[in-house]
Amino acid sequence: MKSLFSILLIILTFQVNSQWVLDYQFVSNVGIFSMSVIDSSNFWFNTADSLNNRQLYKKYSGNFIPINTLGIIMPNKLTAIDNVSAFLNAGSRRLYKTTNSGINWIVIRDSVLSGYDYSVDKHSPNFIAAGKTNLDSNLSVLYTSTNRGDTWI
Repeated sequence: MKSLFSILLIILTFQVNSQWVLDYQFVSNVGIFSMSVIDSSNFWFNTADSLNNRQLYKKYSGNFIPINTLGIIMPNKLTAIDNVSAFLNAGSRRLYKTTNSGINWIVIRDSVLSGYDYSVDKHSPNFIAAGKTNLDSNLSVLYTSTNRGDTWI
């Protein structure tokens, strides 16, 4: 009986250790809608409350750090490259870049590509793709940049 209990305890311990772990819990009216993982202990994420007020955070070395988004309208999709560099698509259809952990954001693509969705290659952040489908004309377009959005092909 003792050996059966030991085996059961080992099985239960293995199952507990292989489950999801609650890292943090926000109040009930805040949701996470965009996340970009750097590694197992470092990631960036975007939250919105019930009034659609948005806030960026970075988890770095176990701490949750709010990220400056002053002047950015409706921060949306977030792509972090590392702990200091990230790209952010905003509701103004601008694409922003930070290289100092969000202290400052630089517009690298203005609303010329209004309504486009952006994606940044995390392994080669010089490469960015922007695409859009126009349902009225049944036309889809894709632009790419090989220099972090300075010019588009």
